[in-house]
Amino acid sequence: MKNYFRTCRIAALRTMTEKIPQHTHCQICGKTIAGEETMCSDECKQRYSSMIKRRKWLSYILYGSMIFIVIILLLSGMKY
Repeated sequence: MKNYFRTCRIAALRTMTEKIPQHTHCQICGKTIAGEETMCSDECKQRYSSMIKRRKWLSYILYGSMIFIVIILLLSGMKY
């Protein structure tokens, strides 16, 4: 009985893969794309580039604030 269910599951998976053509999904909106593209439209490419720019600025702010806090802690610990 156990092997019967396993055989049915494998057969179902085979028919699913035969029906669905090879594709990828857009990294921004999730639409299906045929081929090797990573994004579906120019709008998604623009949204992706603005997201990358925003992440860069946030990382610069994070590193800058960490350096600022370390400098303040070092200077506050110094005795004259």
